[in-house]
Amino acid sequence: MPPSVLPTNPSIEQLKGQAKHLLRAFRASDPAVVPRFKGSLPHLAELVDGDFFAAKISLKDAQQVIARQYGFADWAALKRHVEGEAQYFADYRWSDRVPVGVDPLADPPQEQPYYKFVRRANGIHLEQYDARGDFVRLCHQPDDDRYYRRWHKERLAGDSSAVVCDDDGSVVRYEKYHYHDEHCADGPLISSDIFTVEGRLIERQQARKVSHTAYDLYVEDGCGKFKGIIHHAAVDRGEPYDISEDWVD
Repeated sequence: MPPSVLPTNPSIEQLKGQAKHLLRAFRASDPAVVPRFKGSLPHLAELVDGDFFAAKISLKDAQQVIARQYGFADWAALKRHVEGEAQYFADYRWSDRVPVGVDPLADPPQEQPYYKFVRRANGIHLEQYDARGDFVRLCHQPDDDRYYRRWHKERLAGDSSAVVCDDDGSVVRYEKYHYHDEHCADGPLISSDIFTVEGRLIERQQARKVSHTAYDLYVEDGCGKFKGIIHHAAVDRGEPYDISEDWVD
């Protein structure tokens, strides 16, 4: 029998409900469940109807049947799929602005920090965990990339920070500026820390002078991982500068 197709936007609670319904049907000796159980639980395959319904079946067994019904080896595999736990990683890097896991692990490492990708409502999240398996921080989510739409900025009092707003005027980012003693053209080099509206640090841009009329911004994520370089040239003529970008491959 080919695997069934999972419901749209399945949840573990929904699937647990299916398993409970299946278990009730078994305990009511519903003949319709016989092929489902026999096809998923080998120790029931040879039992005739009388012995079949006399067998001791638990909710765990019913969950196993549900998992097999949807083409998964067991309930744990189905649960991982539905909850979106793709893989565990000992480390990660950036590739064209997208975090990519390296050193994939079959299971969470024991007694050492790790990262994992988790599917959430708005896409894949990269999350960091400590050696005990406790959540540390959200490293990246798709909404973080909205910053690169280059919406307009509004400098705040003192010129040491700014808000980034979308076309409707809603704040989508905060920026905090750090002024260097070193200058490029007629202005000081400026590095910046970029935060979400919730206050989560998502990016640092470190300014480095290249020449009297050019500088680079070295971009790191909130965990200090290198992402790429934003080159600025012809600074002496004023904005808009000549800008090019090199992101990690």
